[in-house]
Amino acid sequence: MQIDSLLTTGRKNIQDNLLKTMSDRVRNIPLGVEIIKVLMQEAHPPLEVVPQYRAVALARERKDQIIHHAGAYQQDLLPRSRGKAIADVLASEAYSIERISSAQGEAESFLLKQSWFRRFDSVQRERLKWETVENAMRDKTIWVLPAGTKKRILSPDGKIRKDKDE
Repeated sequence: MQIDSLLTTGRKNIQDNLLKTMSDRVRNIPLGVEIIKVLMQEAHPPLEVVPQYRAVALARERKDQIIHHAGAYQQDLLPRSRGKAIADVLASEAYSIERISSAQGEAESFLLKQSWFRRFDSVQRERLKWETVENAMRDKTIWVLPAGTKKRILSPDGKIRKDKDE
């Protein structure tokens, strides 16, 4: 066995392997002894390498700590990301349904208007004519004078003056 595994994480495996091996050998030899447990009470690195061994042990602990933090971050981030993805999909489906419904409503409205336009064709033509006149005259000043009134001219100062032809 390597000293690293004996001093760190492999100690339990080594004890279990020793227990199994020793139990098998004792059963094969009729000694009347049963091995119940194997414990390694002390295992130390040589004194010359204790500082380096501690540095390695600290580095391993730091590595395990970083792995633990990364796992915690993953456990936090994955469910949130999945939830956001589901929310985005549902929002896009809702938007799609809204747009389709709106388009269907507009199409039905257009078809209904079209049937009324065809039914009352002359009224619609007259309405469109007056709307066109209204749009054309929107920014114009209109004077309505009684019949038989002589023509008058509005001067730039806002006063009405009589036409020269009067």
